[in-house]
Amino acid sequence: MVNKKGWIRILEASIAIIIIFGVLAFMVQEKKINNGKDLSQELPTLLDEIANNNILREKIVTTADVAGVEAEIEDFLATKLTNPNIKYKVKICEMDNTPCPLVPYPTTIDNEVYTKERTISSVLTKIAPRRVKIFMWQETS
Repeated sequence: MVNKKGWIRILEASIAIIIIFGVLAFMVQEKKINNGKDLSQELPTLLDEIANNNILREKIVTTADVAGVEAEIEDFLATKLTNPNIKYKVKICEMDNTPCPLVPYPTTIDNEVYTKERTISSVLTKIAPRRVKIFMWQETS
């Protein structure tokens, strides 16, 4: 073994290349997993905007036609969300302990359904709180 240093350098270079390829493979795999956007970050701000909108808040609390108010809130959300792959549904429920489900459940979901709810109450003429629940998901493209 006349030239030991040459073999050690070749071994070091080979190990360095293996480490670099390993890190690159890990980063590519992580990028594919996190391809979908985390929609849970957007829900609280959207609910805050709904709660701060006096017209929507009054309609949520006082209107008996819940389906009409849900459609108005969805139109309001359409102005805030610009990504065509993000779909959403709004449900308004009473404050009792009954569940507030998403019916019918969407079949074109790419990843997960994110949901958040907020209690809306107290306009000057009526104190009857209701829950506003937003379901949001990303459709398959």
